[in-house]
Formats: sequence, C-alpha cells, structure tokens
Amino acid sequence: MKRIKKIGMIVGGTLFLLIATIVILPFVIDVNHFKDPIIQKVEENINGKVHLDRIGLKLFPFIGLRLEKLAVTNLPDSPFKDSPVVKLGELDFKIHLKSILKKKIIVTLLLNQPEIQFIKTAEGSNIDALIKKKETAPGPPVEAPPPEPKPTEEVKKAPPQLPAELIIEEISIKEGSLLFDDRVAQKPPLKVGGFRLRITNAVLTDTSKPIGIDLGMRLFDQEKENLAFQAEVAVDQVKKNATLKDGKLTVAGSPILMNLVVEDFEKEQKVDATLSAPAFAMNSVYSLVPDAKKSLPPGTKFEGSLTLDVSAKGTPKNIDLKTSLDLKQASIVYGPLFSKPAGSTLDASIAVNYTPEKVTIQTLAFHLLSAALTGDGSLGMTGTQEVAINLKTNPLNLKELIGLSPANKALNVDGSLQLGLSAAGPTKPKPDVAISGNLSSEKLSYEKFTLTSLTSSFSFANQVANLKELAFTLFEGRFSGTAVVDMKNPKQMGWDSTLKVEGMNIDMALTQVASLPDVLTGKGNVDVVLKGSGTKPEEIKKTVSGTIGLALNDGELKAVNLGPAIFSENLLSGMDKLGQISGGKFGQPGFVQNLQSTPYQHLAMNMTIQDGKIQISKFDLTHTENQIEMGGNMDLDLKLDLAGKYILSKPATEAWITNEKVRPYVTDSEGRFLIPFKISGELKSPTISPDFAYVNEMVAKAVSSAATDELKRRAAEEADKAKKVAEEKAKAAADRAKQEAAAAQSRAEEEAKKKAQEAAPKPADVGEKLKKLF
Repeated sequence: MKRIKKIGMIVGGTLFLLIATIVILPFVIDVNHFKDPIIQKVEENINGKVHLDRIGLKLFPFIGLRLEKLAVTNLPDSPFKDSPVVKLGELDFKIHLKSILKKKIIVTLLLNQPEIQFIKTAEGSNIDALIKKKETAPGPPVEAPPPEPKPTEEVKKAPPQLPAELIIEEISIKEGSLLFDDRVAQKPPLKVGGFRLRITNAVLTDTSKPIGIDLGMRLFDQEKENLAFQAEVAVDQVKKNATLKDGKLTVAGSPILMNLVVEDFEKEQKVDATLSAPAFAMNSVYSLVPDAKKSLPPGTKFEGSLTLDVSAKGTPKNIDLKTSLDLKQASIVYGPLFSKPAGSTLDASIAVNYTPEKVTIQTLAFHLLSAALTGDGSLGMTGTQEVAINLKTNPLNLKELIGLSPANKALNVDGSLQLGLSAAGPTKPKPDVAISGNLSSEKLSYEKFTLTSLTSSFSFANQVANLKELAFTLFEGRFSGTAVVDMKNPKQMGWDSTLKVEGMNIDMALTQVASLPDVLTGKGNVDVVLKGSGTKPEEIKKTVSGTIGLALNDGELKAVNLGPAIFSENLLSGMDKLGQISGGKFGQPGFVQNLQSTPYQHLAMNMTIQDGKIQISKFDLTHTENQIEMGGNMDLDLKLDLAGKYILSKPATEAWITNEKVRPYVTDSEGRFLIPFKISGELKSPTISPDFAYVNEMVAKAVSSAATDELKRRAAEEADKAKKVAEEKAKAAADRAKQEAAAAQSRAEEEAKKKAQEAAPKPADVGEKLKKLF
C-alpha cells in the first residue's frame, strides 16, 4: 500500500507537469511534428513497427490528449510477419480545467476499439518477439545496506498526502477485442469481442469511497454479450477495511449476486462474504463454452434453472464455509445415461470449517429423488494430512434411481439398499487410506433373482479388499461367506473366497444363474472354497482352484435318466440267457419303467477344482430302490468324464430277479444287483454307457455256475434217494424183528401167567382154612 501511495504522488506531480505542457504546447507548436520522432524512439526499444495516424490536443472546455489509429506490429522478418500485437482506434485523455482551480484533478480516459493479439508458436510468442532485451555490462557488486534497527514500538504514520485530490471520473474501454492463439496446443483460438469496461468515481486520494466497476464481453466472440460484472468496490486505507457491494456477475443473462467485507485486511483479515445465484439458467454453459456440446454425449440437454448459495465467514486462520446447490427446477439429460425432469429433487449442501491445521466437514448432504446421502469428517492440512470421512445413506430405492437412466430403465431391478462408508488414514508421504463400510437390504431383486435379508461389511486397505460377514437369503437358502481380493497387481488380481449355503433350492439356482433348467432338483447345503486370480473368464478358468461340497435331499437328477439307460435292451437281452435257466424272461424293474429322471432321497458330492478341471472324488446318490456311486472329471466347460456303479437295492433286486436259485449268481454279498457304467459328453445331454461286457461275463459265469450246481444237485438227489431206500429197507427189517420179538415176549408172558394161575390156591380152599383158624 505504501508503494501505491508513492505511485499516486508521482502520478499527481506528473499530471501537473503534463497539464502545464498541454496548456502551452498548442500555442507554440503543432504536436504532430513530434509524431515521427516519438515513433522512432519507441521502435528503437522494441522489435516491431509503430503506426500512429494523428495526435491531438485540446484546451477547452477541458484539457485533453487524443491519439488516433495506433498500431504496434511485429517486424516483417519475425516468425509472426507484420501481425498486429496492439491496435487502438482512439485514445482520449481529459482533465477538467475548472477542477484544477479547486485543487482537484478530475480525469477521464477513453479507449475505443482496442485490440490485443497473443500468438504462441514453437518459436515463442509474438509479445516476446516484440520486446527488445537491453544488453547491460555487469557492474561492480553492490553491497547491501546494513539492516535498520527494529523499532521498539510500532508508530502509525499517516499516509502522505498528494498535492491535490486526484479523481478518476471515468475510465472507459469500448468495443475491445482479445485474441489468444496457442498454436502449440493445437486448439482453436480463444476470441473475446465487444469488451467493455467502465470505472467511475475512483478517488485515489480517498479509496474508502466506493468505486463503480462495470464490464462486459462477448466470450468466444458470441453474437450477444454473455459475461458481465457490476459492483462497487472500496478500500479504506485508514480503517484497513475493504468492501465489494452489490456485485453482480451475469452469465448469459443469469445473475450471480455477491457481497464481500474484509475488516482489518493487514492483520486479522476478517472476512464476511456471500454469493448467490437465485435462478441460474442451466443452458448458460453453452453460451460460455459453445464447444462443450461436442464433448458431451448426443442428446445431452441442460434446461431450467438452479439455485446456488455460498457463504464464508471468519479469518484465514479460522473460517466457516457453507455451500448449497438446488437443482430441483433443472431439467438434465446426459445422453442415454441420466435424465432428471424439472420438479424432481436434486440438491447438495456442505458446511466446512477451515484452519491451517485441519478442514472439518461439519455436515454433508446430497439428495436425489428419495435417496439421501449424509456425512461428516475432516482433512488434515499438516504432517501426514490424515483423512477421516464418514458417509451413510438411507434405504436407496433402486428402481427409482435406475429409472433416471433411459439406457438402463428397462432393467428389472427393485428393492432397496442401504450403505455406510468410512475412510481414514494418512495421505502423505504416500496415501494409505483405509476404507470400511457395511451394506444391508431387506429385499433386492434383479430379473429372476430375489435376495432378502442382506447384510455385509467390507474394507479396503493396503490394496487388499475384504468382504466380511456376508449373509443373505436366495434360492430359498441362507448364504454366508467371505472374500478377499488382492489388487496389488491390477493386471492379475488375486482372490480367495468361501461360501456356505443351507437349504438352497438347487434347481432354482442352476436355472437362474447358469441357465441350466431341469438338470438337478432338490434342496440342501453347499460348501465352496475357491481361490484364483484374474477377472476375465479365460483367466479365471486357468487359475481357479478349490473345493465344492454338495449335500441334497429329495430331488431328481433330471439331466441323466440312469434307470432306463442302464436297463436297456442290450442289458436285458444279456440277462435273458440267465432267464433260460430260471425259466423266465427279464424286463425292466418295475420302478424303472416309468422313470423320466433319476430320483434320489439323498445326494452327496465332493469336488476339487485344479488346472481347469473339476475332479469329482465322490458322488453318492441313494434311493429306496437304488444307489449310484460315481467319480471322475468335468472340465469348466461342463463336459463330463465319469465312471460309476448302478446298484439295485436288495428289495428291488428280489422283486426283479424272483428266482431265488438264480439270484445269487448276479448279486453281491448283500444280495444287490449292480452294473458299472460311464457318463460322457455335455452336462445338458450326456451319453450313458453301461458296461454290457461286464453283464455278459457275469451272466456267462452265472450260467456256467448254475449248470455245475445243477449237476451237483442231481447227483446229490440220487445219492439221497439211494440212501433213503437203504434206510427204508433197514427200517422195515428192524420193524419186523421188533414185531417178532414183541410177539415172542407176549407168548412167554401168557405162558408164565397160565402157570402162575395153576399154582395158586382156589378161593374155597382158602375159606376153609380161614374158618379153621377162627
């Protein structure tokens, strides 16, 4: 400011001398006689040519100097060849004569049709080529003066006074033009036409009085003025205050209002500023930047208006900043990606406190239709410049948001999603910001998928992303899992994931995810552990490895109808040889005859993925009628190479092979009929190949064994018959001997009885004897 005061004093004194010269010169000499010497002197100090048509002087009613048709061009032999650097239609400088008598110098200055061209090429600019550098011989080193002692107490000095009050009544520029042509950048020249400037009532000896500023231009040389600014500016050198009052920046007809007060601008620098655009036309941007449409997608349109409010209050050491933007009345179409009609909600606001140590985000809010994003945080400004940001949303209506995109409006998306996000960590010397967050959704659907009860948390630090505590319900099952993605090598990102599913409908999953309907049905559990690298399908196929476990209940293997394929005509014709022995003909087991798929009560499968192949180490399918055991390989294009055994249950075997004599020859130790088979080809339409050679060999052995056993049986029967005859004869002889012995014994007993009776006394004799006794 002291330098300005000194300049003011010098200008004031110079003007007094100039006035005196102007008063005297017209009476002494024609000033145009000095035109050529002046031009010559100027040209000696530049690398260019100067043209001036006329110099004029006036005395009444004002003292004035007039220059007409001034032009400064580059030299013909320069890279810019006579191109004009500066052109001026006329210059009028006036001093009010009467004001001098009142110790006032009232000055007006008019520049009409000034033109400035700036051209830059690989050789330099036209202005650099115009300026002649003076060569000066180096002089002796100049010793710096000793520093002045600091005063013990600051003493305020009044600013030096000019000899008269200097007032610039008006400085006016009309119909000016500017050209910026950067040929190195190979961009179209920037043209400014219709440049106007009017500065009024500038009292240089008392800057506390407001100065009027009014400027405008046709940026990009448009037909109409598209940029203007009006304001009153004052700088009080005594109170050290500065004001900008009733400022208005007009952009293509849309006003932006502003006010600024700076108190004690040398020390405290207390600021109170506001800026507002009550109804800024959205299409104003095209007037300012007409080529903007070329860089935007076809169909892009900005219509309607926006409202903007900005305020700043405080000091450079502690200032509060607030900004709000409301686009509700705006209609925005950004190609096919985004379309917001006028009247729908779109606004944003932020309140910030700034200190040299930290920027504190007090509130942050963004609204789009019913969606809301809020947040807060801080940004460190010293040391490692720590960042701490927190953001969260309300439940976002996805169908509503996607409806804003014409290109994606047809997507069948519905439901809500709620997000929370935090970022914390240093940004210097190397950014090391850790990001964490969570997401949740009660219901989320896309096309055929319906996902419910979604919850998860995630984090990103040291270029590693973690998905944790993922849980949701899909395909009637409950999913849970984790995932890690290593992004240290962006070209070959590594990933590691685990997934558990309980109660999933496998048919629904295969149909909706892999477009494989009617392959496998049932419900059950899945365990998946996979890792690999890359993001493209061919990269994943090469690197993926891991295990998959599957346990399903009560379903069907629809892609493979094993029953009829196993019990085919070939197998049955082989079994007919066995029927010759049993005396019957074999048909398909009863339960197989009506099968359209392979039903099961329980299915268990374990798979290992490695080197682009799926190794199926276990495939067990059980049913009341049968059991299937398989293993083998399947590539990632779903081509099969499997081998297994089809096993009829014991009851089913007994119902099919009713001849108990034949059955043991074709069953295992548990009384079950089994046959090996292979499966190959595409998963959707596999080829089933039973091992008929095994059947034929088994039947041949059975027939041979049965014949041998029949001979043995017949020999045993003959032996049994001979033995039975011998036993019967021996029994008959024994029976006769026994009968004869019994008859002899009977005769002997009769003989003995008879003799005993004869020897016994008679009853009469006994009576006589008794009488004698008594």
